[in-house]
Amino acid sequence: SGSGNKSAKIALWGYDRSGWLISPPINIPTQGYELKFDLGLTLRNSVNPIDPTASQDEKLLVLVSDTPIMKDTTILREYNNLGAEYVFNEIPHTGASYSIPLEGISGIKYFAFLGITSTSGGDMDLFVDNVS
Repeated sequence: SGSGNKSAKIALWGYDRSGWLISPPINIPTQGYELKFDLGLTLRNSVNPIDPTASQDEKLLVLVSDTPIMKDTTILREYNNLGAEYVFNEIPHTGASYSIPLEGISGIKYFAFLGITSTSGGDMDLFVDNVS
């Protein structure tokens, strides 16, 4: 019940799990566009922040493809805990806005958010919202 903004969630828990969120087709007519979105990361089924030291294997890939089945994807950005510029465990539980320049990308495209975990522990929920 209730109204308001609803985000999409990728539940990251257990062994070798992944979850996809794929956009409908989006027409990128010319250069100079960017992909904008909000991310939030919480303990599973909670609004509380994660323990950033509890689990290090999770990652998020932001991808683009010409097909809805995400064949021949291009990684636009990777969030991980293994020395990446964008650290997965630093995504705030209160949410934050991000953007990715789409230089060299035009035409009908599909964008995806792929959350991945490979080991148990650090059960968490990744929220994606306001994709534009």
